[in-house]
Amino acid sequence: MLESAPTAQPLTRRKLRILVVDDNRDSVITLAAVLRDEGHDVRAAFDGAQALAVAREFQPEAVLLDIAMPGAFSGWEVARQIRKTSGDTARPLIIAISAKYKQSPEKMAICDHFLTKPYDPNFVLALLLPLTSVPTPPR
Repeated sequence: MLESAPTAQPLTRRKLRILVVDDNRDSVITLAAVLRDEGHDVRAAFDGAQALAVAREFQPEAVLLDIAMPGAFSGWEVARQIRKTSGDTARPLIIAISAKYKQSPEKMAICDHFLTKPYDPNFVLALLLPLTSVPTPPR
């Protein structure tokens, strides 16, 4: 008797709360549009202080964060503050984005992923995929 191969369980995509942070408004608008087209709830911030305020209120599940922002809070500081205040259970995925290729290992350890500009928005969607895929319950 032949056994049939196990079938993959169908996956359902769930929407995420995503915070996009960059001082370049065009970058934020473009990436936010791609994420919204995928059905995600997206908020934007254009500097570090605004990012921290939005993160406290919005409680994002993922943060796409430009590292080199002007002002009192760099992207690294924003990432540190989000990690400090989120705790282990609500820990968001943080994707650092920078035009600089090399970063210190200590700084990079704060984030889950690091992308250099320019990046492919489809690669961002691929990084988010593990958070969005949930098994479809049997009928």
